[in-house]
Amino acid sequence: MVHSFETEQVHIHFQLIFQMTSFFLNICQWLIMIGIVLSQDTDNCINSRGRNGKCVPIDLCPELLDIARKSQVSVQEMEFLTTNNCGKAVVCCEQYTEVTKSRRMTLPGVGVCGFGHASEKILGGTETELEQYRWMVVIERIENGDRELICGGALINTLYVLSAAHCIKNDQKPENLVLRLGEHDLSSDPDCDSSGNCNNRVILANVSGIIIHPNYRKERNDVALLKLAKPIEYSNYVLPICLPVLPAHQEDFIGRSVFAAGWGRNGTGEELSEVKMHVELQIVQLEECENLFSRSAPGEMHVCARSATEEIGDTCEGDSGGPLMIELQGTWFQIGIVNFGFPCGTAHPAVYARTAHFIDWIQENLLE
Repeated sequence: MVHSFETEQVHIHFQLIFQMTSFFLNICQWLIMIGIVLSQDTDNCINSRGRNGKCVPIDLCPELLDIARKSQVSVQEMEFLTTNNCGKAVVCCEQYTEVTKSRRMTLPGVGVCGFGHASEKILGGTETELEQYRWMVVIERIENGDRELICGGALINTLYVLSAAHCIKNDQKPENLVLRLGEHDLSSDPDCDSSGNCNNRVILANVSGIIIHPNYRKERNDVALLKLAKPIEYSNYVLPICLPVLPAHQEDFIGRSVFAAGWGRNGTGEELSEVKMHVELQIVQLEECENLFSRSAPGEMHVCARSATEEIGDTCEGDSGGPLMIELQGTWFQIGIVNFGFPCGTAHPAVYARTAHFIDWIQENLLE
């Protein structure tokens, strides 16, 4: 059954209010306290450390924003936050970098992102339902007028898609890429299920910018952001996935079931899938991957996952760049990005970039 977007939005609205109210009450309590700004002249100020700064909105000051976002704040951090309050939710920030035309965007909160029904147990790879994983993106390269599927990705807000650097390292011209959003079956448009429910027509989005992690080297820091040429409007079939911003969502999740999805090959030598497929995996100790991939030495920036069942199931060529997903209390989070592994269809685990390790870099590069 396809639920109306309007009904979901009402649910989303109240869930968001409930979950965010306590957070913002704490922030407001910090900010409305009388701050001791040693010297203030228009936008210039001297912070409680005696250093020069600018009075800016807290979301433009990474140091103080990081403190405000913590679930547990020390007495020293609380004092530093409140004593650098300039009034009206602005703070005295010494590390402020002037933003002119571009302002940093935010990630959507729980209740807006990661909305979708639970996945049942999967044996091997199976076709998804139309509305499953609404953040899935097909990345295609345009060559001689033809479009070729090269990787997957995940929509993380109205303007950005998260993927892997190795997908686009050889061609970093935005005009050579096109993104397909709201896709299910590559051979039809619109897509319909056996009950006659059809989704909207696929959105073909141009890319205006490509951001590859500056420390990307082969299997390390294999993360990239694709900026859409114009913002996407959310719908029944296009919604963002949540990223693990809070500590509670940054656990190792060893032994937990997770899911990967995409249009990759179903096995070595197989053709790319025309329909969106998904597979159930299980997070295992990183040592399992370290023993197999000694040349790459997976570390804290990686996640290791293998088939969760006796059936062989794995990510494969074409799935690269797609999300490794976990459902937490009814909300989907991207905890990994498909990176590398053995030839698909084997019983060996594969390696994924650990999203939580790169969350600061991701947020710093979300510019309007």
